Amino acid sequence: MKRCFYLLSALLLLAGCDGLDYVSGGTNGTSGGGTPSAGSETVNGVAQPKGAVKHIFDKKTDNREWHLFDFDDVYVYDADGRVITDLCTEKTYDGKTGNLKSTDNYEHTHHYNGTRYEYWNTPYSSSRTQEGTLNAKGQLVQLKRMTSSGTVIRTDNFTYDTDGHLTQFVKDLGDGDKVTFSYTWVNGNMTASVKTVTSGSSTVSTETRNYSYTREVNPTRSHFFDLQIRNCFPETDQSMMLGAGPVNLLSAVYIVDAKANLGKVERTYRHLWNQGQTQIEQLVRTVLELPCEEEQILLNERTIDTYNIEYYQ
Repeated sequence: MKRCFYLLSALLLLAGCDGLDYVSGGTNGTSGGGTPSAGSETVNGVAQPKGAVKHIFDKKTDNREWHLFDFDDVYVYDADGRVITDLCTEKTYDGKTGNLKSTDNYEHTHHYNGTRYEYWNTPYSSSRTQEGTLNAKGQLVQLKRMTSSGTVIRTDNFTYDTDGHLTQFVKDLGDGDKVTFSYTWVNGNMTASVKTVTSGSSTVSTETRNYSYTREVNPTRSHFFDLQIRNCFPETDQSMMLGAGPVNLLSAVYIVDAKANLGKVERTYRHLWNQGQTQIEQLVRTVLELPCEEEQILLNERTIDTYNIEYYQ
């Protein structure tokens, strides 16, 4: 049987060129710091950074084109170009009929005080569920995930190289259990990651992923909200403050079979640019459920997220 990586050529689309309106004050492509270029739009009296991601509408379907979810997010920034509010509407559909089943509205807020960071599920401090520490470059170095009562569920730690790239992410689950992600960067792009699960001094499992890129330059690199950070580090559940994103646009992610030394496609990405070739207007992510023989893909073995993106002017 043909394995799913034979379908890669049908799933990828190359397009676009370089373009960057919003440049943060961070160095070497790092997030945060400095003063962003103010645009013409204001929210609550604060000029929003020109070229920063404003609105993402994500429609999730499967390979039968059944409508599953909508995620509608609007982002608000502070004067330093950092996201302070995420207004999110989530809709759930009955895939077979297309009927809307439920709608949920959220207002997530981010708070910064020097190197201290807090994440609230609502505009009220009583809903705080994350408490973190930032370094001098505005990158997240530690994050405590908590219950509403303040009990720490787990602690996440982040490490960066001198170029500002995330090189290690460790989930400390307590009782000696940890999940460690190690990232390898070559010429400004993350080329591999290794997930290691340990219990005490024993290694429970390891999993390796490889990454491929197009020749197109990442237009949101150096932004506080880098679309490629979201693509590269979904396991962190933290789309911002994680350092410099890749130079180029991610095209595919492979799970590596250590025995066969082969990569099975796990995710693919297509980027559609605006007419001026300066901004990505649409991002299509296909997630393949593995193992994914060709016949299985024709059934119900993948989901497709179509992200439509708007930016502040």
